Amino acid sequence: MPNPSNPARRRTWRSIAIATAVVVVLLGIVCVTFLAVAFHQHTAEQVVPRETAEQIFDTQRARFGTTTPMVTMGLNGRTIVHRPPISAPLHDLHALHALAYDPRTGRLVRTDVPNWLLEIVSMGGWLRLANTNFSGTEGRVTLDDLRRYGPGLILSYEDSNGTRMLIWTS
Repeated sequence: MPNPSNPARRRTWRSIAIATAVVVVLLGIVCVTFLAVAFHQHTAEQVVPRETAEQIFDTQRARFGTTTPMVTMGLNGRTIVHRPPISAPLHDLHALHALAYDPRTGRLVRTDVPNWLLEIVSMGGWLRLANTNFSGTEGRVTLDDLRRYGPGLILSYEDSNGTRMLIWTS
């Protein structure tokens, strides 16, 4: 019968534990780097005059007509989710698209997040849409909520300073 207090055996287990920890840390670094690169590849930023940004937003928003967005944000900061019924069928989504404009800096940011990346970032079930002021879980949006809603307008927002945000799915 082997002696568990054998120093050679303890060194072997210690080496295995250290090697396992190193592999886990390296895999974590690879995953974080992969997600950062994936988001960077799907995001474009440019500085544009306010009139150009307004034209881009108005053209994109016109595609949805008078459709009420799934998520509405009031000037008081209250966010309301118009959630589809749980019995609604799930639609295939190809991507989540976002436009954001900050008139103070003139920055216009376009993001196109493909479905496979949405699947990864929503592993916990919830998606964070901009800096929405959700209180509790009833206000949060899941990937299945987006699928039930189907391709369409998710959020259209403009504040009194001219900051604008538009989010939609295709």
